[in-house]
Amino acid sequence: MECSTTISLTARFIHSIFAGKSILQTDELEEEIERRYFSSSQKALTVALRNASIKYRQLNKL
Repeated sequence: MECSTTISLTARFIHSIFAGKSILQTDELEEEIERRYFSSSQKALTVALRNASIKYRQLNKL
């Protein structure tokens, strides 16, 4: 398995976690990440989600 294949597979898997969900469902998405994503980058993905949610709320004044 080549590195590019692994990255593509990971991207598709992460997409499956976020597909159909709202960026505002932070708690639900974090739980799903913790339950399904066991990579060493799990914490980074969770932090990126939180930051994206905060930025979205700021831009949309929610």
